[in-house]
Amino acid sequence: MGSKTIGKAGGYGRFKENKVAYRAHRFALELYLGRKLKKNEQANHKCNNRLCVRIGPGHVYQGDAKTNMRDAKESNRLSVQQPTFINPWQGRCGMKSPVAKLTDEKIRLIRELRKQGFSQQAIADKVGSTQINVSVILRGKTWKHIY
Repeated sequence: MGSKTIGKAGGYGRFKENKVAYRAHRFALELYLGRKLKKNEQANHKCNNRLCVRIGPGHVYQGDAKTNMRDAKESNRLSVQQPTFINPWQGRCGMKSPVAKLTDEKIRLIRELRKQGFSQQAIADKVGSTQINVSVILRGKTWKHIY
């Protein structure tokens, strides 16, 4: 049947042999080692060339995720992701948020009514909110600063 080049995946060379897809650099390292890589092992690139299949110092070597990250850091391959969305209300919790619908007093009332045994739905109806909102307040996911 023979092998067939099937292009690049994430910049890494790939090919098929007997209907099985391989990453070229990993396949080359396994041939060199004479065995399959273990689950926690990787074929890492010291040369930063994803198409490279040369085994040896400065090129493809047997490593793991930790050594790969160390190499990436040393060679400045790590990019710093910028946030795609900046929340204009970040840091403005509770009534300081311009979108707050409840007050500090209502939050205290929610907590007190729960201690008295009222259901979340009954509390929500009383304060003009939803059961879901009351639930996240009582679990401390929102309005954490009010007790």
